Amino acid sequence: MQRLFTTFPNGWPGAGLLLLRMVSAAPVILNCLSVLPDWSAAMAWLRLISLLPATAVLLGVWTPLAAILLAVIELSLALSKPELINLQLTRAAIGLALAGLGPGAWSLDSRLYGRKRIEI
Repeated sequence: MQRLFTTFPNGWPGAGLLLLRMVSAAPVILNCLSVLPDWSAAMAWLRLISLLPATAVLLGVWTPLAAILLAVIELSLALSKPELINLQLTRAAIGLALAGLGPGAWSLDSRLYGRKRIEI
């Protein structure tokens, strides 16, 4: 898993990545929890499935894989509901940016897969 991450930036860059993860995942989670009656069955299932990668992105667990999966789901939702295409494309772009940048130091990925200091 270490190969997926170049570094885990701390400080202001780490805070920016935490904010980016929250901005990316929170609206998706809120949309999943409020299933609208005009949604088709396929769209409701996509929203329900997107709950898992959105939660993973929010917590910072397997962030590159979860962010790519979230971007693919958002792109498929953009194709199925064209009136919200700007919103879906923005969320997909944020997901791809997170996949490239990584989770940051304030994530579970950094705790699980980050550099360890061994005292001898």
